[in-house]
Amino acid sequence: MKPTQLFFIALLLCFMSSICLAQTVGHKTYDYITIVATNAKPDLCNISINGEKYESIDLPKTKDWHDYTEVIKIVKKYESEGYEVFASNMFGQGLNSAIYFLLRKERKK
Repeated sequence: MKPTQLFFIALLLCFMSSICLAQTVGHKTYDYITIVATNAKPDLCNISINGEKYESIDLPKTKDWHDYTEVIKIVKKYESEGYEVFASNMFGQGLNSAIYFLLRKERKK
């Protein structure tokens, strides 16, 4: 191998090792909330808080099939408490559809 090739290989190895060493040693832990609004016309919201508490909330009736205003209000309430949405999706079809939000907040030690 040419000296310039060896130099670039050594430089690449130094760069890769510095990236590996720069990662944080501590492991973060989180509190989680799962919010699921069932049906295409949401009238029920199921909430699981950190796997320890579960509640079902009856939502006010909506006029439109895809009006998730009340669900978003619930999400915003938890965001104001320090949680952040890290995943969201809709699944199912028609009346069997649901939307879910996964929220988390770093646990204070």
